Amino acid sequence: MASMSAGPHLIFDKSALECLSLDETNWLDNFFYTVITPLFYAETLADLEKEVAKGRTAEQVVGSLAIGTPDMQSTACAHHHKLLGGVLYGETLPLDGRIPRGQGKVVELDGKKGIFYSRSPEEEALDRWHKREFLDVERQFAKTWRRQLSNMNHDAEYTFFQK
Repeated sequence: MASMSAGPHLIFDKSALECLSLDETNWLDNFFYTVITPLFYAETLADLEKEVAKGRTAEQVVGSLAIGTPDMQSTACAHHHKLLGGVLYGETLPLDGRIPRGQGKVVELDGKKGIFYSRSPEEEALDRWHKREFLDVERQFAKTWRRQLSNMNHDAEYTFFQK
């Protein structure tokens, strides 16, 4: 079986991407097969409502993150709810290094079967964010995310899980 990428799989988070220059993100994309988690998209989008440094807008911050997000050798991982639902319905989840994806469609050509993957809604959104285009529902999501974070009582959560 041929290698899928120039390097090993890498799961990164938004804070790791924020620490890299644009050149460094290109190196990351070149030498690693990056796995983009659903949480990465949520955290990035939530920055639309984050206070940003003077002289920048939230749209610029999210757009910069979108520009730096690896896209040549990357895969958007399916959300764990979808994976869990599939397993509960009897689907098997291969544990051989493949990244679980959504949007797959079984196709056949010359008697051989394969799977065609359309771009995920998250990948489409990342392209829009690159151009600093945001849907109203995305802005609402960002507001809700930030509000929920500010209302969390971490001490109470910690105490609950210590029991």
